Amino acid sequence: MALHDRAHVQALLRTLYGRDTFADDTGVVHVLAAFAHGDRRDVIRIGPAAPRSATDGFVLGFSRARADAILTTGKILRDEPDLRYDLPEADRDGLSAWRREIHGRHAPPKVVILTRALDIDPRHPIFRSWAQPVLFTTPAGAQAWRSRLPVPVVADPQCSARSAIAWARRAGLRSISIEAGPSTALELYRDPCVVDEVLLSLARVVPAAGAAGGPFLSRDELRRIATLCSSYARDESSGPWTFERWRLPRSRAQAG
Repeated sequence: MALHDRAHVQALLRTLYGRDTFADDTGVVHVLAAFAHGDRRDVIRIGPAAPRSATDGFVLGFSRARADAILTTGKILRDEPDLRYDLPEADRDGLSAWRREIHGRHAPPKVVILTRALDIDPRHPIFRSWAQPVLFTTPAGAQAWRSRLPVPVVADPQCSARSAIAWARRAGLRSISIEAGPSTALELYRDPCVVDEVLLSLARVVPAAGAAGGPFLSRDELRRIATLCSSYARDESSGPWTFERWRLPRSRAQAG
């Protein structure tokens, strides 16, 4: 069912997470979908073999609606040439109203593209998405890209996910959603951990061939560093799913 106003969004948030506003929970939010089998968690690879879940689409939209900045990578753009950084179409009106009326955010978030490469297609739809693109790259990459893209380009010698998060915080962007592949995202959990929250959508189905990507933290690994705040099970068209929200202690989540 489409979520046409903020009341519908708040009702679904209460169902999923037991609360309907997250204004005080700023910081770094990692949002991802994974297969759950035993203790193992394997990230779902986007593609025709991936299991579908309307609720997972809402969770992704919710994370974007909370965000001041969304962190992605050039690799994701290359792997997903049709990817747009919009709110999900069915829930767009409700999430937009929730973002504006509950969180007081009227402008779109930034989408920060982390890349060291020079092979991003300037015609990629990310450059026409709701979220406003910013390229985060090396000084040499910045020199090459500034004449090729009509978007802000940030030069950073480290050009890492951690340095991109540090830049976003210095820019006053308080809520940062991580939409990156496992190799990039897992680095953020290493000491000192910079992740504050995890929104984890778990497909409890056997992965189809080619649907499983790299591993995420196992359930035991996540339990050692985070607290499970809520867990909600729901049958989707693709099978059973569980939607979890985890919080990491503020003392662990430090700027990198």
